[in-house]
This record gives sequence, structure tokens and C-alpha cells, in this order.
Amino acid sequence: MSEKSSGRTYLVSGATGNIGGRVAERLIARGERTRVFVRDADKAFKRHGDRVDVCVGDLGDAATLPRAMEGVDVVFLVTSGPDLAEKDKHAADVAKSAGVELLVKLSTEDVRQGVGTGMWHREGEAAIRDSGIGFAFVQPSGFMDNFLNWAGTIKADGVARCAAGGGAIPSIHSDDIADVAVAAMARPQYAGQSLPITRPEALSFADMTAKVGTVIGRRLRFESLSDDEERQQQAAWGSPQPLIEARLSIFRGIREGRLAAVTDNVAAALGRGAQQNAAAFRYLDAPALPLAGQLDADYVVCHRLREPAARQHRHQPAAHPQLVTEVFAPKLLAHQFFGTTTFGRGIDAAEHRGDHVVVDALGVQLSGQRALAFSRVCPPRVHPLFGEAGVVHQPNI
Repeated sequence: MSEKSSGRTYLVSGATGNIGGRVAERLIARGERTRVFVRDADKAFKRHGDRVDVCVGDLGDAATLPRAMEGVDVVFLVTSGPDLAEKDKHAADVAKSAGVELLVKLSTEDVRQGVGTGMWHREGEAAIRDSGIGFAFVQPSGFMDNFLNWAGTIKADGVARCAAGGGAIPSIHSDDIADVAVAAMARPQYAGQSLPITRPEALSFADMTAKVGTVIGRRLRFESLSDDEERQQQAAWGSPQPLIEARLSIFRGIREGRLAAVTDNVAAALGRGAQQNAAAFRYLDAPALPLAGQLDADYVVCHRLREPAARQHRHQPAAHPQLVTEVFAPKLLAHQFFGTTTFGRGIDAAEHRGDHVVVDALGVQLSGQRALAFSRVCPPRVHPLFGEAGVVHQPNI
């Protein structure tokens, strides 16, 4: 759904992260004046370029946040950790003093059941309400992306393991969370509301594992862990102890059936259903992934020139080379093949460099939407199988 710029100024915290980054990208695409509040300016530039105003600081730093809030109309707030309520209170108080109209907080549906990080976010929501600022709380259920935590054991052993037992949860895609957040920021009817958002159906982890197996063409299995085994797994991932205990609380809630309720708020806000995520596991063994890991890229675009077959006889018309374009999302272990295009026929933005082709601007249609804009591809690298590759900073896969 296309919407005109509102003329307001938006501040996005966490704009180099999963949800905050997506929110910033959507505001930019709408033509909104977008400011980002980040700890690392270089990281913000790599993701958003010069399309945003960058304010460097920390939500816990009393000196930096007021400057970032100056002239801002709407704030998107992302906080985490056991002390997030203090950060929420500070941000709300500063925003109120700066004349901000609306603060949209990324919360969690777990506040309703009092499990996991929901306890932390419940206190944060209360602090924002008490500040007197206009607010909206976006409350997603479990993030679909979190299932990618098991990508390593799926690749190695064909197994996903966790302490969820046979319980189900209607986990939601990060793109849906970001889309609903932007709707809450842009539309006045959501002010003062809490928006619990889920996918239309709850799935057990065994169901999720089976769906991923279907997508990647492998027979996978799910193994339920005890709480102690889950603690060990989380610790091996490097998770801090408070977060480990919060996740165990969520798994207990799943096992008890307390987190299986679904809502229709995604469809109400966006006019479409929630997205699927299993396809993110396709091509786990794609040969470009090692290169992608070396680049530490969010997305890698690979272009290679496929030479035409030799002519069978001298009267056969000469064939043109074909451009093969592929995109890898190494952090999601995702791969998308965008087919071939005949070189020299409608690829005005392509430049032929020896045996490789680098595309400076290419629009690809995916599911009826403009899926990628390769207008900022850098820096080029050569891969023996996939030719030139570069980091893509503004895809919408």
C-alpha cells in the first residue's frame, strides 16, 4: 500500500538492528524525514547511506538523547534487557519535554501472560503511560526469525532442539512487525492502543521443523529439551543469564498452551495476511555463503555471465550472453535466484567487466512487489563460481 509522505520527522532507535532497521527503511521508502539514533555511525551509514540523519548516542546517556529528539514528531523505540523499563522511562520523559507527539514502543505480546521478557516490557509500558506522552505499543508474538537459531544444527544434524515441547506459538515475521510499527507511527487511530500481532495460526516447533524440511528438501526432526538442557544450549550460544531465564519462562508458557492465541491485527493494519518464513532456509548449502560470511554482509548479490552455447552451424544467429542474478542473505541462510536476463537486451544499467557483469541498478519483481533495488552495490569481490559480488544495503526480500 503506497502512502504519501506526512511531512513529519521520525526518530528510529535501534536502526541498525532487525526491526529498527526495517522500520527506518520503510520510512525512507515513504519519503519521510527520517532520523536514526544509533551507537555506531559507520554501521548506520552502511545500512542506510545518506538517506537518514544520524544521531550517535545511547538510550542510557542523558546527554545524547535530548539532542536527537529536537524537532521530532514521532519516535520508534527499541529497548532490550532487564533494565529496559528505565530506558523506556528516560526516553518517554525526554520525548515529552521535546514536544514529541507520539512514541511507538516495540514491546511483546508476552506482557499479557507475564512471561519471559514480557515482565520487563510491562514495566516499560507502564512508565511510558505515566509520562503522559502519546503512545502505541506494538506487541509481537515470538519472532519467526528466532527459529534460525537452529540453522547450525539443521545443517549439521538435521535437528532442531528446544524446550518448547509440544506447545504451539503463532510466531510472526519481522517484516510484518516493521510494517505494523510504521502503520502505528503514521496513523492517528492507533494512538493509545496496544497492538498484539501474530500469524494466523499457532505452530508447534515440530510443525515448524517439518515446514522447513519441506522447503529445503531434507527430512528434519525436532527434539524436545529439558529446562537444564535448554540452559546449556543457550549458554553455548553466549546468551546472558537473565535472557536465558526469560527464554525458559517463554518455553514453559508455550508448553502450557498460554502463548497460542492468535489475533487478526496484522490483516486489520496492513490489509493482508501475515507472511511465511520457512523459505528463509532454502539453499542452506549455497556455495556463495562462505564468501558472504567473509564479507560480514546482511545481503550479498552475485552476478555471473553465462556464455551462450556454441552455434551448431554457421547460419544459426549468434546468441547473446545471459546475466544470472542471485541474492544471498547469509545471516538468514537465505538464497533467492532471480533468473536470467539476456545481456544487451534491456540491461542499460549493466556494465561488462571482463568475464563478469556488475549491475548498478536492477529492479526485480517478486510476488507482485518490487523486491530489490540494486542501486547501491559495493564493494565488488570475485567468487570463482558466482563472479562479482557486493554488499546490498537496501533490499526488501
